[in-house]
Amino acid sequence: MDTKKNSRNEIKYQRKHQRQDNPYPVVEYVLNPDTTHETFVGFILNVSGSGLCLYTSKLLNVEQEIIIKSNFPVSFKTATVRWIEKYDEVFYRVGLEFV
Repeated sequence: MDTKKNSRNEIKYQRKHQRQDNPYPVVEYVLNPDTTHETFVGFILNVSGSGLCLYTSKLLNVEQEIIIKSNFPVSFKTATVRWIEKYDEVFYRVGLEFV
């Protein structure tokens, strides 16, 4: 993500790809493709050509790879966790970059 300073000397973030809000569609993912019994659910906040942001109750780790199982309208099925924020008592907000 690139940054620029505007006339008030505030940092403005410029993303590589435009984000499209996606109000909470469900996506299923796995952490290990060899075990089908460990499927987790996330709720997509937004998506772009390079990644997506989702809410999930599963605590993930930065640099961890996930495999997206849902029929999702992007060609990528593998993503890497880039950042994590605690959202509330149940959910984490997670930034993923497509691999």
